[in-house]
Amino acid sequence: PDIVVRQVDDGVKWRAKITIFFNTKNTSRPFTTANSQVLIADAVAGGNRGTVNYVDIQSLGDLDGNGTSDFILYQNSGLVPDIAIPDKVLFISPNNGGVSTITEYQFSGYLDVTSSNSVGEANLFHDVNGDGLLDWLAVDVDMTLAVRMNTGGDFDPVWQGLAVKLPMYQVGYLASINEPETIYLPNLNFTFSMDYDGDGKQELLFAKDVVASACSQVENWRYSGGRQILATDWFCDNRLWSLIQGRYDAFNIRSVNGKELDVSARRYEAIYFDESNAGNITASIKATDIIASAGQKAAIDATGDGLVDVVTTFDCQRPNCKWNLETSSLSNGVKT
Repeated sequence: PDIVVRQVDDGVKWRAKITIFFNTKNTSRPFTTANSQVLIADAVAGGNRGTVNYVDIQSLGDLDGNGTSDFILYQNSGLVPDIAIPDKVLFISPNNGGVSTITEYQFSGYLDVTSSNSVGEANLFHDVNGDGLLDWLAVDVDMTLAVRMNTGGDFDPVWQGLAVKLPMYQVGYLASINEPETIYLPNLNFTFSMDYDGDGKQELLFAKDVVASACSQVENWRYSGGRQILATDWFCDNRLWSLIQGRYDAFNIRSVNGKELDVSARRYEAIYFDESNAGNITASIKATDIIASAGQKAAIDATGDGLVDVVTTFDCQRPNCKWNLETSSLSNGVKT
């Protein structure tokens, strides 16, 4: 395999570049500077809201159908939390010179959620119709998913509404005037993709009902006896993704770190996608028999029989945690 590396050039000026190192197939020196190519010369850029954005790049697979993995370049939106906004696709085409030809595709026509004060920008990629190309999904103002289909090097200009929702959670942040604000984003930690029914298309699965609870102690400010105190309380299951208040209810509004703390076992549901002869996409939600951890799970062929399995963990992974119990057995500070 080849590797992609972020290299800091000048820590004072916040300069960095992203370089791909091609495998030389020489086991003593598999990666060399001579056999490398710069993907992004400046990996720190000015944001569209006047902020400095740290560029993120991911290889999600073949986006144009030529058999090579391509890269998606992301930028964040500044102070307002979001699910990283795709900025460009770097299409990779191999040539005979030992390097690759890089063609940039600029994303445009983003799903506009500015009319909503409560829903943040959220984008993800999933092969909806099973053609091997990742399609562009986003969350609309009503929190339902919409899709632009990948046509092989481009995306259909029309957003198609799908009328299905992913689990959402509330995120706290400080606005530019140092006032606390909140926004809803999809909880992508609850999701993963797999071909659940073996029809050649991947379904988008998400965690829903709790089967075995997880509770963790969380430090937070709350009122007691008419004044605000710093307390350590038990938070369980969905409350492990809830907002906690800062001191005097003015600052430090943030979400509990459910990504690390929520190890509850949950029953999973699947979003199925169907395409009509006219190219119209519809989606529906169906139950599955999968029970797995809310965040720590993966879809892989664990036994080598060609069938996709779900590998997960159960029980606590960190201290000050309780698992698989009745939440009412905890102290009166429990958050169920």
